[in-house]
Amino acid sequence: LEKDMTPQNLADVIAYLNSTKLPRKTFPGNEPAVVVADALRGDYFLTPQLAEIYGSTLKFESKYKNLGYWQSENDRAVWTLDVPQAGPYDVYLEFACPPGPAGNRLLLETGEEQLFWTVPSTGTWDVYQNRRIGTITLPAGKPRLTVHSQGKINSALLDLKTVRLRVSSR
Repeated sequence: LEKDMTPQNLADVIAYLNSTKLPRKTFPGNEPAVVVADALRGDYFLTPQLAEIYGSTLKFESKYKNLGYWQSENDRAVWTLDVPQAGPYDVYLEFACPPGPAGNRLLLETGEEQLFWTVPSTGTWDVYQNRRIGTITLPAGKPRLTVHSQGKINSALLDLKTVRLRVSSR
């Protein structure tokens, strides 16, 4: 293909391919929706059932109600939140990861906010743990929160059941 194209045509094709994104994936039991805060505590529970799922390998596993097969750099989960008032939130993940893939870097971002975290082992894919990974500030409105890898993934990133955002006391 290269030999039949001018350098500019080839550059245009490469630019086009880099600008196109994979479409949102659909799975039974996964119905993306705007996430509202829990009426009692004000926490947000971002579950795989409510996420937009993108990427080459990421799947919603209805049997486990998790995001699994997180093996590609372009895999990501995106939630839209309804945030009446801006403020800080502590971020907790419920996840599983065996020793082999542990050590991959996860990036959680919304707007200008970024939170980086190195995924530890929980022992096996069957053992889930809740961990506080840091604090972010959510803007008021309908921000989108994205979870994906920071760079290449060694084997798999993690299996993810929930991202919980709890009003921070800081």
